[in-house]
Amino acid sequence: MSAANQKGADVLDALRPELLKAFSSIPSYGEIGFRVFFADSETVRVEYSAALSKKLAARADRGRV
Repeated sequence: MSAANQKGADVLDALRPELLKAFSSIPSYGEIGFRVFFADSETVRVEYSAALSKKLAARADRGRV
């Protein structure tokens, strides 16, 4: 394995606990975002978010609110 590939594998290994946290509650419909921030080629911050999407009924089926 090249040095670059090993570095990538090391980063993924280090991020594994955070990835498991982020994906521990997968929404039925929605998204999960995951961002990794680097400084001097080192991981310095991890950010993840989740959004739940809900499809609305057709306008005619919604009734009046």
